[in-house]
Amino acid sequence: TNLAERFQPAAGRWEPLPTAGIDRTMTTGLVASGRWYVCGGKDNGGATDVCEVFDPEKQAWAQAPSLNTPRYGVVGASLAGSLYICGGTVDGEENGNLASLERFDPRTCAGGVGRWETLAAMPVPRFAAQATAYH
Repeated sequence: TNLAERFQPAAGRWEPLPTAGIDRTMTTGLVASGRWYVCGGKDNGGATDVCEVFDPEKQAWAQAPSLNTPRYGVVGASLAGSLYICGGTVDGEENGNLASLERFDPRTCAGGVGRWETLAAMPVPRFAAQATAYH
């Protein structure tokens, strides 16, 4: 789906947000620099490298730099202002699971131009896992 909602704790309810540009499932959502990023996922064509960003001040979605590797069932975390994406799969089969790790720093992205950096791969490929930042 391309539907998005946010929870308002003070009101105890969910509120709809504008729809994202791409209809997909099995994405990861991350927050950095006051914006919400939705990366990777699976659309009708399979694994995607699409990354979109929601700006709450403008109440609008925009295209962010694409991932280096299309993937769904992806693992994501935010740490020190950067986004980290790892694992996932390209085809849902065990031999398609990924160990690769990518990092993006939105603070260095001028006018939507930036890129994901490939970092050292994980020792074991992971699909549909979870991550959290610990520092």
